[in-house]
Amino acid sequence: MTTVEPELFSLTEDQRRDQLLKKLARTRQELEAFRDDVRQRIIDRHERGGWCRQGTEDALAELDLAPYELVFSGRCRVEVTFTVRDAPNEDVAHEWVHSAINVRSDDSDVEIDNYDTSVEEIERD
Repeated sequence: MTTVEPELFSLTEDQRRDQLLKKLARTRQELEAFRDDVRQRIIDRHERGGWCRQGTEDALAELDLAPYELVFSGRCRVEVTFTVRDAPNEDVAHEWVHSAINVRSDDSDVEIDNYDTSVEEIERD
């Protein structure tokens, strides 16, 4: 049951609306903080070994909370040796190497955010 606060009756309609909108915004913030806390408690329980991954996902889904994702990011270095044939000069060979090397992932759980192909050394044999 919703109760109307008595002090709202002494206000103008615009003032009442403003007060109620402020209260609604505070209530929404409190609800979001509560939901974040519940989500974190579920994740903490999982990470301490209390719940399996599926149980964790089920609990989050049942409460309409964001799913639990472990995300790792980093950098790696891939060293490639190459041979360029029939390039008219070193600059063209350099361009061909840049256009020929592509970094991609065949795994849907691994995303390549960006990459740079820098040719450290190129020389004529």
